[in-house]
Amino acid sequence: HSSFSYIDTTIYKQQLAMAIQHLLLIVFLASVLQAATSDTAYDLLEKNNFPRALLPQGVKSYVNHGGAVEVTLP
Repeated sequence: HSSFSYIDTTIYKQQLAMAIQHLLLIVFLASVLQAATSDTAYDLLEKNNFPRALLPQGVKSYVNHGGAVEVTLP
């Protein structure tokens, strides 16, 4: 019976390691894709028919959370 628990633990550790690797790959790809887009927060506003003046000047970066935009101010 102890050999089964060792095998189960080993399989669990392998699956956990694989899940972590997949998560890291997704995070890496998301950051690469975000870096590949040269759109600014102001461009995002214009693409969605909002005036640029909605944001103060000097927005350093932004993150689009599926429609909710988070901006970094100076």
